[in-house]
Amino acid sequence: MPPSGQNGDRLTKLLVGQETLTGDIKTLTARVEAHMSRTSEQSTVLFEQVAKHDQRIGEIEKDYVTENTFSRHKTTNRQEHTALQDKVQDARLSMAVIFGILAVAGGGVGLFKMFGG
Repeated sequence: MPPSGQNGDRLTKLLVGQETLTGDIKTLTARVEAHMSRTSEQSTVLFEQVAKHDQRIGEIEKDYVTENTFSRHKTTNRQEHTALQDKVQDARLSMAVIFGILAVAGGGVGLFKMFGG
């Protein structure tokens, strides 16, 4: 037999309130679980991205040199380039001399054949 009177009304209100509260708790629990699931998935993606960025940074850093080291390499390269240009110029002069000698020799052979040979 359900309670009657003022105590019965209070008890009914408490039971309805308890059911509402239980429903709210279940709703909030479901929301928290969904949020935790999304957060977990996003964390996995973020950690994967961090790993990729760390790998890229590592590849960049292995080729990184300080400004001082870069300046020294630049100076060395410039000196080597200048020395190479000088060698190329010397080779051009040597080739011009050789071609000049060949031209004179070729002209002499032609004269020899033309006048007496």
